[in-house]
Amino acid sequence: MFLAVAVFLTSQTLYPGAHPVLLSLKFSGNEAVSSGDLRDVVPLRPGDDMTDSALRRAVSAVTGLYRERSYYGAVVIASPAGYTADSSGADLLVSVREGVPATIGRIEFRGVRAFPEDRASGTFGGRPGDPLTPGRLQEGLAALLTEYERLGFPFARASIDGISGGDDGAMTVIVGIGEGESVAVGEIRIEGNTETDRAVILRESRMELPEPFDPGKVSRFAQRLRRLGLFTAVGEPSLYATPAGHGLLVRVSEGRTNTFDGAAGYAPPRPGESGGSIAGRAAVAMRNLFGTGRKMEAEWSRDGRSTQEIRLSYDEPWAFGLPVNLGVGFSQRQQDSSFVDRRVSAAVEFLASSSFSVAAVGERKRIIPSLDSRGAGGAGGAGMPGSTATTGGIVVRYDTRDDRELPRSGVNYRSEYRTGTRTPAGGSPGAAAGSVRHLEFDIDLFIPLRETHVVNLAVHGREVSTASAGPGDLYRIGGFRTLRGFRENHFSGARVAWGTAEYRVIVEGKSFFYGFFDPGYVASPPPAGDFFTFGYGAGMRLETGLGLIGVSFALGKGDPVSETKIHFGLINDF
Repeated sequence: MFLAVAVFLTSQTLYPGAHPVLLSLKFSGNEAVSSGDLRDVVPLRPGDDMTDSALRRAVSAVTGLYRERSYYGAVVIASPAGYTADSSGADLLVSVREGVPATIGRIEFRGVRAFPEDRASGTFGGRPGDPLTPGRLQEGLAALLTEYERLGFPFARASIDGISGGDDGAMTVIVGIGEGESVAVGEIRIEGNTETDRAVILRESRMELPEPFDPGKVSRFAQRLRRLGLFTAVGEPSLYATPAGHGLLVRVSEGRTNTFDGAAGYAPPRPGESGGSIAGRAAVAMRNLFGTGRKMEAEWSRDGRSTQEIRLSYDEPWAFGLPVNLGVGFSQRQQDSSFVDRRVSAAVEFLASSSFSVAAVGERKRIIPSLDSRGAGGAGGAGMPGSTATTGGIVVRYDTRDDRELPRSGVNYRSEYRTGTRTPAGGSPGAAAGSVRHLEFDIDLFIPLRETHVVNLAVHGREVSTASAGPGDLYRIGGFRTLRGFRENHFSGARVAWGTAEYRVIVEGKSFFYGFFDPGYVASPPPAGDFFTFGYGAGMRLETGLGLIGVSFALGKGDPVSETKIHFGLINDF
């Protein structure tokens, strides 16, 4: 029997130009679909005129719902019934003969030449006996077109040319294919790059020309360019015809690739202190040296009257023409009058994809105690020991954020494992030789709730394992970039964890207001021991002519309002 949907309409003309008003909807014969679901799709409500066109729309809506539920042979009849005495109103009776649910019996493909028909069947995805629904058919067509695009047929077309079957409900689906022209990309043209070297852009394509046009690879090409942070805009690559075939056009707009990031924080004096403390940070990043994509960063920070830190780093992208980044770094922290923490690091990062990378890392760290911390006897006195630790390990990154500066969706994940040995400095008392191990974990999740509302959930963890952890081995948290509501680097421990739950309301461009709650855990040496704490507060970031200006107000657990910590920040591109 050829599949057909029979539609019957019964209407009664009361007098020229008049139709009964709907009093109520009634259904009969429906078992597979509830009366409530049917009532929801019928576009008639009590008080509406039951015109011929209104009845046709009701039948069409019910029939469409049955088709979505695989009942392609359902017969629907809609007719007024139960008139009022003056025939001005009536009920609408919708009678249904459901039949049997349709299933996929066989799929025939017409016009397939680029690959075997069994591959087309596997791509389409329907199996004999599966329910036959419009949604399933559309998914199958979309999967076919995606496969054709991947093979270099971007102009392929697919459609359902026919459906037929028997009384058992097993249907034969006929799929028509128009493959169109096979397209290969033979060249890539770049427009808009005034500073960035063309080779820097081309290497992000990961394409070996000529090769078949793949929309997925092309989309990832644009995605990688946006993640470089070198351009204010990257257009979607488009195809163009050439005498020899086809090319790919990419339009970019150069951005300011150097950034100044400054922040200052004020913490009110504690009981017994004569004045509050000021912490600060200033960082300069150059992300496109000489237009080659090379990066250099320098940072200075201060979190106490006599505690400050400097950091320097350099990254060489695509070393030796391979998707491998090389990086080196140097940092030195002067911890008040106790010690100097000096580190040299190196990394070799393999870019597996636009969002995933794996790096081999190494670090050499020296703890140099001050003379005062060693005791009056100098190196031979009792006090803090010096040491040298050499570690190596692996770093895994996964970043799907839609924007590095103001993410609205995506996840940013990083984990690091390093292990090695720590040896005492010559003549340092109490320093224990042995192994040392570091574990680090960071995950930031950005969840869009509405167009301008974003939730940021984050969890961070750090752990160092060694025979005798000294002050120079501990991790420090607290302050604007870790546990807000506390002084900078207020807590230290061999095992620390902190997180955030932040609600952002974006008002315009890169400006937003936010409220936050930051929980934290610290495992400190005695007498402090293990403890949980938290900070909370609110802030804003505004886009101005000077750059991005931010201010936040935060309190730690148990703090009175008079101890509110205030942070100011400025990010400016130049």
